[in-house]
Amino acid sequence: MRDLNYRLFITLLLFTFYSYAQEAKNVKKDLEQVVDMASARAFITTHTKLKSKIYTYNQEKHTNKLSKELFKLNEGDVFHVEQKNSNAIYKVVSVIPTKHYRASYIYLNGKKLSPKKVNQLREDLKDKLQNGSEFKDLAGKYSMDRNAARGGDLGWFEDESVFPEFIEALNNHSVNDVFTLDMVEKNRFYLIKKTANPKDIKLLTVLKVTL
Repeated sequence: MRDLNYRLFITLLLFTFYSYAQEAKNVKKDLEQVVDMASARAFITTHTKLKSKIYTYNQEKHTNKLSKELFKLNEGDVFHVEQKNSNAIYKVVSVIPTKHYRASYIYLNGKKLSPKKVNQLREDLKDKLQNGSEFKDLAGKYSMDRNAARGGDLGWFEDESVFPEFIEALNNHSVNDVFTLDMVEKNRFYLIKKTANPKDIKLLTVLKVTL
C-alpha cells in the first residue's frame, strides 16, 4: 500500500511538472506576439486564467535587484524569475527615455488667502531663505497641500504630471533659482525652487505573467 501511494505521488508530481512546463512553453510562445501596449492588453484579455499585469518602472525610482535586472534588457526580451510559490515571466514591451524635471514648491491657496496676503507671505519666505532657512523646512510649515510632508519636493516628474505653466516657469530659470508663479484663474500661487536641470530617465514597461 505504501509503495502504491509513493508511485501515485511520483506520478502526480511528474504530471504537475509536465503540465507546468507545457504551460510555460505555451505562454512564452504567445508572448512572442506581444510587441506593444495594444498586444500586451490583448494578451491579458485572452489569457484570463493567468495572473497578468502591465507595470512601468522608472530607472530613477525603482532600484531594487529585480528592477536593475529588467533595465539591462531591450524591447522584446523575456526575463524569467523563479519565486517561492510561483514563477513569473516578464516581457519587455517598451524602453523609452523620457524627459523629467525636478523642483520643490510651496503652494498657497488663493481661495483661503487674499492676493495681498499671498504676496506678503512669499516675500517673508524669500527673506527667511536669504537668512539661511531651508526651503524644505519652510515648505513643511507653510505649503498648503499634502506635498508639504515631503518638504515640497516633487522628485523627478514628467511634464504631463504638472500644469504647463509650471514647466514653462522651470524652463525659464536656472538651478537653485527661487521664483514665484501665479495661476490666478485657478487660485493657485507658488514659490518654486528649481533643484536640478531636466534629464532623460528610462521608463520601462513590462507585461508580467505569473504561473
